[in-house]
Amino acid sequence: MADFYGVWSCRASVLRKLDAMLDARNAARQQELQAATDIKRVYRGKTVRNDLNRKRAAMIRIASAYRGYRGRVRTQQILEEMLARERMAVYHYHALEIQGAFRGYQSRKYNYNHARRKRYLQEVVDAGDAVRAELREHEQALLEERAANKEVADQAKLQATAQNLHHLVSTKSISGVFNSPYMRNSGRMPTIRGVEVEQHLTISAKDLLRTRGYTKRGLEVDLNGQQRIPLKGLESRRSVQAQDPYDLPKKAADLEDALSRLKRVGPREFHAGNRVALAPYQRGISGGTQFLDPWRNPFLVRGVPRDQAEMQRPLNETTLGKFPEKPFHVSVGGNKSTVLPNGIFDVILEAEQTGGVVRTQNGRTRRFGIPDTCDVNDDVVPGSTLFFPPSPPKQRPNHPLAGTA
Repeated sequence: MADFYGVWSCRASVLRKLDAMLDARNAARQQELQAATDIKRVYRGKTVRNDLNRKRAAMIRIASAYRGYRGRVRTQQILEEMLARERMAVYHYHALEIQGAFRGYQSRKYNYNHARRKRYLQEVVDAGDAVRAELREHEQALLEERAANKEVADQAKLQATAQNLHHLVSTKSISGVFNSPYMRNSGRMPTIRGVEVEQHLTISAKDLLRTRGYTKRGLEVDLNGQQRIPLKGLESRRSVQAQDPYDLPKKAADLEDALSRLKRVGPREFHAGNRVALAPYQRGISGGTQFLDPWRNPFLVRGVPRDQAEMQRPLNETTLGKFPEKPFHVSVGGNKSTVLPNGIFDVILEAEQTGGVVRTQNGRTRRFGIPDTCDVNDDVVPGSTLFFPPSPPKQRPNHPLAGTA
């Protein structure tokens, strides 16, 4: 009873404490709520990150294993392709050697005749000797003509030089430079081509006077009764500058300026962006010439014509050859490349894929570059011995790795 009374008597203080605690709770409610929210947010983030890290590590291991598998498969595929290419290159090489040996044997046995070839070579030698003899005669004629022309040119040059030295000719009272009495007494007179220089000068001076129409005039008598050489006085004693018009330099400068403008300025106004006038089309030197096959053109056929009539015969009536009845194609050409050796496997493989030098237009066919126009085809005649290397392995289109890089 005493305890109840004590509690009942302090109920007011208990209520006050309760109100104070409620106020404290309400005051700290937002802070505690934010703290609880942060704790749950951090925990959820850590949980999600741990899960993502675990999944990412698993994905990395799976991708690494798959890439390794893909790499091993691709490596095996490349190795198989390389081995197949090497086998095909070896087959092509041996086929080239066999066909070359067979073509040589067939040519030596059926196509070439040693006696006929020897006779042809002798005809070539005889024709060459005849041409060389004709060339020697022509050379001798040219040398003689050149010597004659040189003789005429030297004579003309000597005469022109001697005419300009007419002042060195001797007179009756004074001996010239080339007519010294000392040299004449000693017998060492200067000569040109066996003729004395003095005589050359005299003849050239007379020719010069005759060609220029110079005639010797007599002396005239002056006012003093003395004879003297007739002299022709000047028409005007003014200087050259005084005789010219006053504005001659200005006119000359204006004329030069006008000529310069004519060379670099056109008659029309200049407008940029106009169409350029193209030069008219000119046909080539071979335009209109009749086309001839190589086997018909006599200038493309080896050999020496037997006579001039064979060269003058009309081109459409030539007897130098006939067109081949069946074109010849070899299964493996000899010209694989124009810059690389033809015996390298890589060169042979590239030529079989692109057609090489002589079969670029054909490209790669079903049978390793052999044109479909050959007389040898896939329809093998029974009893024949035609062997073809095996085809390279083809990739299945439904393979899971087909088309991967």
